[in-house]
Amino acid sequence: MDAASKKLVYQNLARGVAPEAQAAALGTTVEEVERTFREVGLALANWMLQETVPYVPCQTVASALRNRRVLLQHLASIDLDSVIVKFHRVRAARVAVEK
Repeated sequence: MDAASKKLVYQNLARGVAPEAQAAALGTTVEEVERTFREVGLALANWMLQETVPYVPCQTVASALRNRRVLLQHLASIDLDSVIVKFHRVRAARVAVEK
């Protein structure tokens, strides 16, 4: 899946589109849509930490729904292919990172 499709999946799920509807529209499985969402959320979290942008929880659908205005602005301004994922778990409670 290319970067534009990955962004589209994240944007749609952050706006409340059901994963099943997204999978049907793209011709993939629900598992693939959920995996893509997690992948983009992790890249977005890493980008926020690397660019010293205030961290906003973005790795679950519920947090993406709550924070969609800020997250969608950030997502529009980044290139997913250039984001290097260093941290594989970012926790919002303390904005702590774990490898």
